[in-house]
Amino acid sequence: MPDPHPVRLRPRLHARPWGGDALPALPGAVPPDGPGPVGEAWLADGDAPVLGGPWDGATLGALAADDPAGWLGRAAAPGDVRVPILVKLLDPAAWLSVQVHPDDAYARRRHPDRPDRGKVETWRVLEAPPGAEVAWGFRAATDVGAVRAAVRDGTLRAHLRTRAVEAGDVVHNPAGTVHALGPGVRVYELQQASDLTYRLYDDGRLGPDGAPRALHLDDALAVADLSGAPPRPPAQEPVEVGWTNRATCPHYALDEADVAAEVEAAATGPIPHVLSVASGAVRLHVGGRTWEGPYGATFWLPPGTPPTRITGRGLVLRARPAEVAP
Repeated sequence: MPDPHPVRLRPRLHARPWGGDALPALPGAVPPDGPGPVGEAWLADGDAPVLGGPWDGATLGALAADDPAGWLGRAAAPGDVRVPILVKLLDPAAWLSVQVHPDDAYARRRHPDRPDRGKVETWRVLEAPPGAEVAWGFRAATDVGAVRAAVRDGTLRAHLRTRAVEAGDVVHNPAGTVHALGPGVRVYELQQASDLTYRLYDDGRLGPDGAPRALHLDDALAVADLSGAPPRPPAQEPVEVGWTNRATCPHYALDEADVAAEVEAAATGPIPHVLSVASGAVRLHVGGRTWEGPYGATFWLPPGTPPTRITGRGLVLRARPAEVAP
């Protein structure tokens, strides 16, 4: 890419039985993938289509496959052209299923024919009603037999640790953390680019076919942390003035800036950055050009993008995939 600059991506809406009603209003969104309430908007991943400009309609993954150095830089291992992170908005009107994700090693061993990695994820809470909670691990140490029994008799949620949350909080879910979002807890989610989710419990909800949604108890119990210990918080690191790092792990970093008038984002260097407008409206200024950033807009900044001046008022979240050694 001879002239690295911001590229806006189209959100893709996904129907979920627990979804709310906020996400269909996102500007430029691809229509939902099925009937029912919309629970997720996928903002940035390999299947994200470009909105406008010379690559309009092309997916980020296709562009990366054609020019991995230009679009991914050092965010992908040599020979690996997959986009390494996935950015979402989640809008639950009801409790999500109780679920858990595997690490990379289990994902490779259990699903050798799938491209999925393991899945570490981080939530940044955008909105939460009074008394909002998330489920986050087990209250006390338990074992496989006790969990299976609790699933059978419908009491599993009573065994989970609940954590009160409010807007501004960050919840980090390492692989193996049993977790669920509570009603009304709208979040920005940054995760490894994987859709591997093992459900332990789903309150008997029905899928689009009218049958109860599948559980994945064997896989879930093979990877779940049953120790009862709270998940370890993510590390935090210094970033440029105007920005705050909220989470750093081996797979990615999450930063935020509360733009009151103007703030500058550092040059991307050898890895791409993903900027998402989580509230308000801003403009991005790079190399004499300007991009409008309404609420919900997400931009992919390829490696080598110069410093980006951001003006306006709003909350901007920045995802940075980890740099891979050559």
